[in-house]
Amino acid sequence: MPNAAILAAVDDSGYQLDQSLAGLSGADLDAKALPSMMSPREHMEHLYEVYHACIVMSQGGSHEWGSYTLPDDVKADIANRWRAKRDEAVAMIKGSDDPKVEEMACGFILQHDGYHVGQLCAHRIALDPGFNPYSIYRH
Repeated sequence: MPNAAILAAVDDSGYQLDQSLAGLSGADLDAKALPSMMSPREHMEHLYEVYHACIVMSQGGSHEWGSYTLPDDVKADIANRWRAKRDEAVAMIKGSDDPKVEEMACGFILQHDGYHVGQLCAHRIALDPGFNPYSIYRH
């Protein structure tokens, strides 16, 4: 099992993602602050692929970035399914004592989630003047 600090940080990054997406639905999921930025839906679809890759690679498989196609049922319910796939990846990480899986927790979850939290908060700030970027923190 990865060390407690990594697991606490993984939990916290999930909370921040949840908060950065809180309250978005419908057209908000497809809005873009800039044409070159991802929409919230695109972030969720990409994160689903990241968590999928984490699981596959932790089991010794390989993943070619950008080649993964989301199943239609996942796309139709991406607002819930990205989180379920993240939970699956986190459970796999918690159940492993492989140091390489601990490294994946840092790269695929912690660092990657943090990047997307920042992007999502920038998106929210640009399109919703009422969004409080400090709302993503527990403390």
